[in-house]
Order: sequence, then structure tokens, then C-alpha cells
Amino acid sequence: MSQAPGSNGEMRQSLLLKKEESKPAAKSNTNLRQSVTMPSREIEIEKAKKEEEAKKKKYSLLDFAKFTVPYLWLGGFWIRVQTVITFVLLIASRLLNVTHPLILKYALDGMNNITDGASEPTTGHVYFLVAMYAIVRFFADFVNNAREIPFA
Repeated sequence: MSQAPGSNGEMRQSLLLKKEESKPAAKSNTNLRQSVTMPSREIEIEKAKKEEEAKKKKYSLLDFAKFTVPYLWLGGFWIRVQTVITFVLLIASRLLNVTHPLILKYALDGMNNITDGASEPTTGHVYFLVAMYAIVRFFADFVNNAREIPFA
């Protein structure tokens, strides 16, 4: 089969010749596997990362406090009291929520030692730990709910 003049094959060859003529002379020692755009893209990515790191400022707890404290104290006297009470209840709630599982652990360990015949804990000691667990668990829930009252 012969191709007619102006067919796709001739057009492709002419386009390839034009591309080769328009390309500047390449260096002889360039690696053919490297793309022209890849190194520049990697450089752009590295520059962008460096710019982001430069923009990020490391804030300390003191910087955070300096920024937020003025907004916490907006309002009247009762808003300030409410804010302080809320922070105190928040800390108390966290401490109680950490403490009650530990008390339960000691109570269960004491129960296991009594059944094993070890002489360390007494039944009064175990009852005291169970009562402490119940009290601390109650206060943990109570303080957590009391802390949420101002936001209701």
C-alpha cells in the first residue's frame, strides 16, 4: 500500500524534523534517563518545603498563654470566676479519671491476694479500696458534669 501525499506518516516525519531543528543542541554528557522537568520539579518542592518551614514559627506555652489570656478575661467579674472554676474542675476531673482505675487495680489485686492465702492485705483494707473506688468514681463523674454546666 502506498500512502498518499500529505498522509499521516509524512506529516509525522515532518513534525519530528521540525522538532529536532527547533531543539537547542544538548550536552553530550547528560543522562538520558533524567527528565528535564524532574530535577526542576524536585527543586521547586524543596524550595516550597523550606518556605513553609520558614513561615512556621515555633510557639511555646508562654506564647500561647500570652495570646489566649486576654480573650479569656473578656467580660465581667463573674465570667472570670467562671473561667477559673472551669479550669480547676477540668484539672480535678482529669486527675480523678486517672486515679479511679488505679484504685480499682489495687482493690482487685488485694482480692486476689486474699483468695490466694497471702497475708499482706486484710479484708478491711480491700473493703476500704472498694469504697474509695466508688467514691472517686462518683466524684469523677460529678466533677465532669459540673465542669460542663456553664456551657449548657
